[in-house]
Amino acid sequence: MSLPAQRHKLSRKKDQRRALLKSLSESLIQHESITTTKPKAKALRPYVEKLVTRAKEDNQHNRRLVMRKISTKDTLNKLFTDIGPRFKNRAGGYLRIESAGWRKGDNTQMATISFVTEEAVSKSSAKASTSTKTETKSKPEAKPAVAQTSKSDKSTKSVNKKAPAKKTEAKSKAAPKQSAAKTAKKEDK
Repeated sequence: MSLPAQRHKLSRKKDQRRALLKSLSESLIQHESITTTKPKAKALRPYVEKLVTRAKEDNQHNRRLVMRKISTKDTLNKLFTDIGPRFKNRAGGYLRIESAGWRKGDNTQMATISFVTEEAVSKSSAKASTSTKTETKSKPEAKPAVAQTSKSDKSTKSVNKKAPAKKTEAKSKAAPKQSAAKTAKKEDK
């Protein structure tokens, strides 16, 4: 006999867990982004995604089903008039969970859960395309440096010896200034 998969229990009894998810989902729908602990965010994601899937089609039956999970009419109206139509053409994955560091008091891992926006998706793809362009630009610059060392048949040890030599030159330049300052102090005495 196989057992059902374990769900997120959040160290709470069933009624307390339902109340917690209900209040978190209302806050998320009202503010469209909240910061909470990572386990709560992971438990909240499927709960809210099912509500958004229902809200994509605005009819009385879906409103009554969602009203079981949400208690305020303002939140229900925002879900059906604003959020549901926004994701009409999206098959799923309405929420994004991002790590938000660690809480100061008890060092619990925090996460920000928010609705995915099409602008953010296009911006991230634009950033990815620009980062690949900069990577391709930087690669040709790196190739001649490698080619120069191979042409002159110098080993990497000799290249590493040159770098400290520059530092010693800088130290030697600073050394006369120090000696001049010491000589000036000696002359004052």
